[in-house]
Amino acid sequence: MNRFHGFDYLRVVAMAAVIYVHGCDTNATAESATKLLSFPVPCFLLMSAFLTQWSLFDKRPSYIHLMRKRITRLAVPFLAWSVVYLLVRYAKSAATGQSVDSSLIGCLFWGDASHQLYFIPLLIYCLAFWSLPMRLAPKHTTTLALICVAAIVAALYFEKTLNDMFPANRYFIAKNLVWFPIGMLLAIAIRQMDQWRHHFFWPAGISVVLLLVTRQWNVYALTISLFLLACSVKTPPQKSWTYLSEISFGIYLAHVLFIETFQFVIPKIGLSVASLAITIGVIVASSVASVILCTLLDRSPRTRWSVR
Repeated sequence: MNRFHGFDYLRVVAMAAVIYVHGCDTNATAESATKLLSFPVPCFLLMSAFLTQWSLFDKRPSYIHLMRKRITRLAVPFLAWSVVYLLVRYAKSAATGQSVDSSLIGCLFWGDASHQLYFIPLLIYCLAFWSLPMRLAPKHTTTLALICVAAIVAALYFEKTLNDMFPANRYFIAKNLVWFPIGMLLAIAIRQMDQWRHHFFWPAGISVVLLLVTRQWNVYALTISLFLLACSVKTPPQKSWTYLSEISFGIYLAHVLFIETFQFVIPKIGLSVASLAITIGVIVASSVASVILCTLLDRSPRTRWSVR
């Protein structure tokens, strides 16, 4: 399978944006910047759908084999980190007297142990649902493309209905369902013009700049422009950047642990987490701590599965 070097850049940028979004909620000035940062989860879903669909053009593992491989890679780290977060929540509950409102069912099937974990069950459900139609390629690519278009139109048209189907605290699951078929459709389209994809660089780059400068921060336009920009990149990143991309899964799972720990401890030593400087400090410190932890876990074959 072709190496999409730009995805290494995009994973790291999206990961940094996720950490910022989750760490900035203690300061209004810092939080105002999140209007720009609605693209990380859509980008992660696009890349997952795109790469899975792209691989199925070249090899056709059975549905069971494909799902077993994906679930092993996603579900085992998800469950392990869920246990870690629950232990931390119960320890915090014992220290503060606040109750833990996460149910076992919610933790297992919706990622309720920590608010960022919902992405893993969402990805597993999307893979389970779409992996069968994905196998229509390459023999029935047109049919698959029409299915994707129909799914995208339906998801956008019935967006409010989908939102109402989920509890209020899970609205973000419904709003992100559309990105998986978009990723599949992009894989089909780019596969047909693979020799031309490097020419996307300037149009996509100009689109991103214009969207940012004109403050037209439409999540669909910005996300797809960033994704096409990543698809067009020819130059491999430096090894350090590639490594951060490789452990970005672990950083995604781990970073909230450090954010919440810092936000809990800092007031105890007389500092205010509402300060802009402290908020930015928490974001930076959590980023560094997450990278260090994931690097240490990655060094041992016994724990590498938890970060990759």
